[in-house]
Amino acid sequence: MKERDIFPEWNFEVALEVLGDSMRPFIQEREEERQKDKPNQAYIDYLTRVIQAIDLLRDELSPDDEELIEKIFDHDFKIVGTIK
Repeated sequence: MKERDIFPEWNFEVALEVLGDSMRPFIQEREEERQKDKPNQAYIDYLTRVIQAIDLLRDELSPDDEELIEKIFDHDFKIVGTIK
């Protein structure tokens, strides 16, 4: 039996952290783009929307979303993020 099975609330808390961590590269990239002499506004808008989408998912995630939480932990599920 895995710790995940014993303490399912940990899954939820860790999933929230993973989602938060998955926003970092997008935030960093957006800031780097903004610092350029000629920033690409469409790219900045795209990065902002990705950040907002992840943030919305994090805000709306529930401990009952077990299937989605498992996807967040899945290394092959590249849409949201992975634990290394």
